[in-house]
Amino acid sequence: MKKLLAVLLVICSLLCVSACGKKSVKGEAQTPANDDGQYTTAKVTLVDGKFTEVVLDTWYPDAQKFKKELGNDYGMKALSEKIGIGKEWFEQCEAFEKWCVGKTLDQVMNMKTKTGGEGSPVPDEPDLATGCTIYVGQFQEAIKLATDAAK
Repeated sequence: MKKLLAVLLVICSLLCVSACGKKSVKGEAQTPANDDGQYTTAKVTLVDGKFTEVVLDTWYPDAQKFKKELGNDYGMKALSEKIGIGKEWFEQCEAFEKWCVGKTLDQVMNMKTKTGGEGSPVPDEPDLATGCTIYVGQFQEAIKLATDAAK
């Protein structure tokens, strides 16, 4: 019985050391507003330098709402159907958020891009391009600012 208790104690200690050794930090930030008054917000959580959560949104001054709040009323789905993905803005944003999970800031900032329909760089990562074809530079900027602010 003492041996079993000793083994369990060692296992518990090892689990605690490996779990307790992980450093979790959270940060929030927003980009400066552009000429149209749009800005992007980011909330990030990192564990040992990798994102475990990324939450993004962009203020849309024309509607005086955030784009996620607009949902399907933002009106991007028809345009994105022409290029083959049929996703609304909030769905593409969520695809980008999910893609970031498990990656480092360097990986997010140095993602592969290609020139999109309006001449802006858009994702060219195989596991992201099927769910997100919008310009993500403002997302990257907000994530960097939030990561810099993480404590």
